[in-house]
Amino acid sequence: MSSRRSSKSSVQAQNLQGSARVIRDHCADWHNYLLKWEELNDAGVTVAKKIVNRKLQADYQSEASEPVAVHLPGGANNSTAFTRQHDGMPDGLQELCYDLQMAFDGQEKLVQKMVKVTKHLKATIGLQDSLDKSSTQILFQTWPTKYFYETSQELLSMYSKELSVKKAVLENIAHSKSRDVLMMYVSTWQIQPYIGDRAKLLLE
Repeated sequence: MSSRRSSKSSVQAQNLQGSARVIRDHCADWHNYLLKWEELNDAGVTVAKKIVNRKLQADYQSEASEPVAVHLPGGANNSTAFTRQHDGMPDGLQELCYDLQMAFDGQEKLVQKMVKVTKHLKATIGLQDSLDKSSTQILFQTWPTKYFYETSQELLSMYSKELSVKKAVLENIAHSKSRDVLMMYVSTWQIQPYIGDRAKLLLE
């Protein structure tokens, strides 16, 4: 969704006004949002891997440790309860979950900004169309104004769905005991199933 301009009009490009200026600025916003999203996503992947490693390591140590006998007083037949080391949340896991929450919160804020940009584009293009009844007016080199809103809307849908997936991972990764499920959570966060090559194509 780049706002392409001819090479001979660099001065004009710097002095864009009205709807053209708004659209150009929002295209730049989208580029910045997606770059920041990828930074946060990489950080989230790193933290998610640490969470999985911490849980698997704690489970391994728990299985390998000897049971600890706890003698319960009272009665002629004292019963013996057996507990294992590392029961409960492994050391450092809570801090890692907080770090993953921070990555998610950053991405959530970006989606909120995407919503605002999309709404603003819709309003801007609606105003432009009301001034010029032609819905195919070209303010830039190739795209009618409505394409910018439609593209923004499609990108927003992708990233909103992806945010929902990340929320599910965030809420469950610290509680799962299955190695396969844990690895699936990490892969899902990293692969981003709702954001494919089309997102990059739309952005450009």
